[in-house]
Amino acid sequence: MTSNKQKKDTDWNTLKRILKLALPFKSLFYLSFSLGILVSIVTPLRPYLIQITVDKNIIQQNGKGLEFMAFILLLSLIVEFLVKYLFGLYSTKLRTNHHARFAHQTLQSCANDAFAILRQNTCWHHHHSND
Repeated sequence: MTSNKQKKDTDWNTLKRILKLALPFKSLFYLSFSLGILVSIVTPLRPYLIQITVDKNIIQQNGKGLEFMAFILLLSLIVEFLVKYLFGLYSTKLRTNHHARFAHQTLQSCANDAFAILRQNTCWHHHHSND
């Protein structure tokens, strides 16, 4: 029981960390998150439409209904493609921006550390050469 609670706490802490890291990219994050939800809704829609097409139009030999459902299926395929494409595009953009910002911060930190060491050594040498 406690391990389940610990797992939930860990999951919540991980989610909070992700949200904190995504804060500078709030609009991209929300767009990517929304598209992810939309993908999970759109993807199972097509098999459901196929089931309706078979049950109501093919079995009952409804030609007009079959034409309409073929159009709806084509439309759902296009929408599914676009949503998945946009989700991939914006997720990649979010990941790239995050990595670029992280790399910039890391390089800046390393440069600051290097300059601090250089200043410290220069001051130390300058101080001891005057003795």
